[in-house]
Amino acid sequence: MSEAFFFDAARPQRRPNRGLAARLLSWLVAALGLLAAGLLCFHLWLAPRLLVRNVVLASDLSLSQAAILRAAGLEGAVAWFQVDPREVERRLEALPPVDQATVGKSFPDTLRIRLVGRRPLAALLASDSQGRALPLAIDREGVVFQVGPELTVWDLPLLSGVHFAEVRAGLQLPASLRPLLGDLDRLAGEEPALCRLISEIRLVPGRGDRFELELFTVSHPVRLRLGERLAPEALRSALVVLELLKTQGLLERVRELDLRTGEVVYRIKEEG
Repeated sequence: MSEAFFFDAARPQRRPNRGLAARLLSWLVAALGLLAAGLLCFHLWLAPRLLVRNVVLASDLSLSQAAILRAAGLEGAVAWFQVDPREVERRLEALPPVDQATVGKSFPDTLRIRLVGRRPLAALLASDSQGRALPLAIDREGVVFQVGPELTVWDLPLLSGVHFAEVRAGLQLPASLRPLLGDLDRLAGEEPALCRLISEIRLVPGRGDRFELELFTVSHPVRLRLGERLAPEALRSALVVLELLKTQGLLERVRELDLRTGEVVYRIKEEG
């Protein structure tokens, strides 16, 4: 019986190519160095020379472009890369007439600014330092943004019973009046014809921050007593009753309509 012996041929061992790895590492270091040098040159030399040269302004305000750029801090030579759009928006929205500001950048030298102005919702009457009556316009947030001759809309409901220690644009009504302003804003948007019938809304103070409303219409000299909210259905009911009283010849005898309980109750003037 023969025996067979098998021997594996010796195979050469592959050794890692250290030269290739070293060259790749050198190329990587060189590329990173070039990138760092390029960024350094860009920030030290090129970026400061890229100035804001074009401002595209879209606005419904009467403010001039010079006044807007001054408020935004964009006067003179301003580096495009140093402009922070959010900071510019914050500065512009600090202007009393501005409701919303949107700022964008377009490489290499353009800024786009869009301003939306506050919409007048109601008017107030305040007194200046000489005791003269001064009209003010407020928006849905209760911000005073137009004073005296700055008013652009005069056909507004008058909100009385509000007093300021000083008169200037940028003042804001107390937070307790926000629900009322929200009611008035919805009424102006959803039922503008009904809103235009309101001549005056008088705030009657109660306990603490509580208050009640006394409302006068443009067509009837009768006081409407409401709660703290301005409900369209209550106003419509009151107008129907006023017209009915007018038709019956009783309107001149009526002192007020009370709607605070959900029902319309009218009170007669005292004789004599």
